[in-house]
Amino acid sequence: MLDEKELPIAPSSEKEKMNSVISRRKLLSSLGIAGAALASSGLIGGSLTKAYADPVANRTKIKDLMTMNLETSGLVATTIAELRSMSDPTADSIYYVKDVGQEGLFHYDPSDTTSVDNTGTLLVSASGKRFKRVIETACIDVKWFGAKGDGATDDSAAIQAANSYAASVHKTLSFPYGTFMGHGLTPSTSWYSCENAVIQSNAAVPLSTFNGNFVKVEGKSKLTFEGLTFDGSVTADPSSWNSGNYNAFSGSVGLFLLNSSEILIRNCFFQNSFFSTIRLTGCNAVNLENCTMRKARGNFGDAVYVETSHHVRFDRCLSEDYTRIGYVTEEGTHNVSFSQCYARNGHHGSLNYGGAESNSGYWSEMSESISFSQCVAENNEHRGFTCVSGPRAPKKTPVASFMLDSCLSIDNRDYAFVMLGWSTPISVACSGCYAQGSYMGFHLTGTNDRDTFHFTDCFAHLSFADDSKEYANFLINNEAAPTKTPGVTILNCGSILGDGNYSGLVATGSLSGDIVMYDGGKAVIIVDQFTNVNLPGQVVIKSLASSPTLRVRNCNVTVPVINDFTELLFDSCTFSTLSHVMGKSASQGTIRFKDCEVYGPVTLRTKGRIIVTDTTMKLSGDAVMNIIRGTSSKDILTEFHQCRFEKDIATSDYILSINESGALKPQSVFNNCIFYQTNDSATTTKSFIWLVNAGTTSLFAACYSDDTVTSLIKTGSVLSAPSGVALIDLH
Repeated sequence: MLDEKELPIAPSSEKEKMNSVISRRKLLSSLGIAGAALASSGLIGGSLTKAYADPVANRTKIKDLMTMNLETSGLVATTIAELRSMSDPTADSIYYVKDVGQEGLFHYDPSDTTSVDNTGTLLVSASGKRFKRVIETACIDVKWFGAKGDGATDDSAAIQAANSYAASVHKTLSFPYGTFMGHGLTPSTSWYSCENAVIQSNAAVPLSTFNGNFVKVEGKSKLTFEGLTFDGSVTADPSSWNSGNYNAFSGSVGLFLLNSSEILIRNCFFQNSFFSTIRLTGCNAVNLENCTMRKARGNFGDAVYVETSHHVRFDRCLSEDYTRIGYVTEEGTHNVSFSQCYARNGHHGSLNYGGAESNSGYWSEMSESISFSQCVAENNEHRGFTCVSGPRAPKKTPVASFMLDSCLSIDNRDYAFVMLGWSTPISVACSGCYAQGSYMGFHLTGTNDRDTFHFTDCFAHLSFADDSKEYANFLINNEAAPTKTPGVTILNCGSILGDGNYSGLVATGSLSGDIVMYDGGKAVIIVDQFTNVNLPGQVVIKSLASSPTLRVRNCNVTVPVINDFTELLFDSCTFSTLSHVMGKSASQGTIRFKDCEVYGPVTLRTKGRIIVTDTTMKLSGDAVMNIIRGTSSKDILTEFHQCRFEKDIATSDYILSINESGALKPQSVFNNCIFYQTNDSATTTKSFIWLVNAGTTSLFAACYSDDTVTSLIKTGSVLSAPSGVALIDLH
């Protein structure tokens, strides 16, 4: 190995000789690859024309630089100040500037008499001599132009000068390690750091004032930002939050993109901002990859805010520690995708202090064609995911569509997922999503006949930790449009309603349940293969103030209350031993049971038809199916086809009660039904069917009754054995 010897570099005087000493190894290290290549090409020790004319074989090799006599090579170690005072440079000399952060090779260009000194790549001496930096890299170092990166010096002018030059020669602006203070920065070329450089705002911004002028990209395209931290210098958090200080911050937006396109942002941090850490307005084709956004403050403290933009992609990004929302899209934004993104630890939303802003992980409003894939929202005060159409949605498609695939909402206190059709029709497709630890799992509001909400393989595990709260896995509401019929499909979904007090689940006035409809509306709801793990397997369905069309298939169900409805269909369902109540005196819809099993008491109220087919009722004790009507009609409104009724009649009396109070009583039909006395004990005083009021009639065809119950019907208090029923031994 060569010794680390100190070499004199072409001194012009004894004093200069003492200041010009530099080691071979230090020199080559400071030159970098470009300088070493330049030296090996023959520029050191020869003229510029020779350097670029020599064939490769004739050029000095890098290993030769370690042993060459640099004293006669024409390389002069100097400083920027010395170059600016130099009056008699030579064209054959190469000047090595050794100012810290601005190191590099310069050559004298005698043909240039007009270029302006820019500190970084061109220096002009007092005598008008022009020295030009030798550049053989794709990057321009911001420190060449005088930026210090010491966290104290205002580097604004130096950064702007470096940016302008880099843009003029189509190169990337490079930031070495350090904290560069500045404001009013306007990138017009790509910015890059391989050493995690920090760019920090040093502007004094008034309270409660939006300021996007820290780093602002306006009207630009095809730029890349990589490896940088943008710090908005937001003021410190209060020791105790309240209505007087939740918005009392100053600071800057970390990066503001305005009317720009084809922007790539990779491996960057955006932090400590008043309003949003990064904001996009009027942009197109912007991609953020593996970026982190954190500590956004104020009433509109969003980690990410996107408006009037389209074709924006977030990939593997993290938002955390914000006082409003992790990721926002709104005001005409469309075609935005979030893939494997994370939004966590939102807190102190203004809603807590008299303001109107909720705290949420993701919030897309006045937007359409928004997709979330494998995204997570965790530990936000109010909501996990919010999707809203709105009157100012861009309307590029007939409906505003939102797609959520394999997304997780974890411990977001109030709502895990909120979907709202507002003015513009909405379409939501939610597949494989999971809600945990919220009061409400999936909250849907439809206000248009074309609104659709489709859920497949979704699951809700609600906390149920506070018995004073109401918990619902799917909460469906369209109060604002009570005559509209939005569509809801819930396929192969499930739930766990925690380990708390289950009294709220069966309470007829409580919102707690698996699928709950409230506050008006006529939604058309299809439920297929829903499982509540705790109950066991029962889906708790309620309708408190709506008139839904409800079609439930392949479920174990508990229906504590459906106050009103348009139509009810239960197909291949099992009704639990708990109480089931459907309809009210004013209800007019049709109720259908097909291929079901009923184990608990059921009360049905409607002026419409009741059709029960291929259904088995296995009741015990006082459990009864009650049919209550207040209508006046002679139509056949109640039908039982191929049904089986099982109960210990000798002990508890009838299994079916029909209570009709109108002047004209509808007729009931029983076709091919079986009535089975479970304990095989004879009774002459009790019956399977009680027709509560005189005038109610029933027709039987091809029916069979256990011969231990001699009277199938009791009308009022009169027992009878109707025709069309054969008494046989069923044991």
